[in-house]
Amino acid sequence: RKNRALDVGMILLLTMLAFVTRFYRLSEPPAVVFDEYHFGKFTNWVMNRTHYFDIHPPLGKLTFAGLGYLMGYEPVEGFMYDAIGKNYTESGTKYYRLRVIAASFGVATVPMVYETCRTM
Repeated sequence: RKNRALDVGMILLLTMLAFVTRFYRLSEPPAVVFDEYHFGKFTNWVMNRTHYFDIHPPLGKLTFAGLGYLMGYEPVEGFMYDAIGKNYTESGTKYYRLRVIAASFGVATVPMVYETCRTM
């Protein structure tokens, strides 16, 4: 490929933009939103070693639980992610740590997609 320096510059620029857009106000709202309704429950179940049934493959749930564990996330007794809009701060749930995992994967996607497109 020609002009590898331009590609590196574009990857850095796009990755920085991805980081800013994904981490800006990541802690807001301090309530359950969208897929946290599902992934929060699954993460808690995996970390508590609770049996559950899901038709989807477990890799994403296991990744969240494993990385959540490494980042210090702990399920809060009684908080089950059972309603969108349910407030985290009242229960003391450390939701930000799980959001960091999702945002980090979103940032990592950008250089991978760029490289994939450039090699096509």
